[in-house]
This record gives sequence, structure tokens and C-alpha cells, in this order.
Amino acid sequence: MLDDGRLAPADAVDEFGYAAAEARWVFSRESVPGLAGLVDLDRHELVRAFDALESEHFENVQDLIRSRHLAQLPLGAAGQMGVIRSEIARKRRHMPIRRLMDKAGDMVQRIKPVFLMSPTSIAQFLPSKALRSFAKINCPK
Repeated sequence: MLDDGRLAPADAVDEFGYAAAEARWVFSRESVPGLAGLVDLDRHELVRAFDALESEHFENVQDLIRSRHLAQLPLGAAGQMGVIRSEIARKRRHMPIRRLMDKAGDMVQRIKPVFLMSPTSIAQFLPSKALRSFAKINCPK
């Protein structure tokens, strides 16, 4: 097709990708008996159905992450939470973040596990070793 001019060189990569995908589809249909029934289905409809299921799954995962985070939030008013609650109640003269992280760093990280800070800001505002590493936080294995 390239030799006789029926296919433009710029389209050759796309055509090769399409031919390779079609060959994989034919091989898969022959190898997996359950896929043979998909031949009669509209592929565009399958893509739309997949997109809808993927969006629903994405929302479910977001809800799961949100609920797990809310379940582990500290509730008390003693110890480190007492420090945080007293700072929240203040109208002015708040404790510097470096000192707050020294006194209540574990609870701050339970409430807000992600810090979006540049390395310079981290060095300036947070005491060394104030943040727990990701591997030490309660993560499912």
C-alpha cells in the first residue's frame, strides 16, 4: 500500500496500530470462548459502557478513601488534640507551625496526611523528622 501510493507515509503508523489491534482482537476471540459473543455487539457501545463503569468505580474509590480518612480522624481534646483545638480556637497569636509540628505533629498528619510544600518551605517551616514517612502511616498491604 505504501509502495503503490494508496497509503500516505504519514498514515502508516496509524494503520499499523489499527492492524495490530485488530490482530490481537481476532486472536483473543479465538483464544477466549466468552469473547466470541462480543462480535455482534457495537464496539462504540462497549466503550461507552466501559467508560460509565470506570467512572462509577472511580467515584466509589474516592468515597472509600474519604470514608477511611474520616474514620481515622482523632476526636479527643487531650494531649496533641488539645494543642490543636486550642490553636483552632485562637483568634490571633497562633503558635508557629514548626512548634505546632513539634508538639502535635502526629495528630496534624492524621488530620491532614498530605502536605503540599516545596522542599525549601519544608526545611523552613517544619522541624527535622517532624513528618512520618508514607510507609509508616497505616496503609493497607
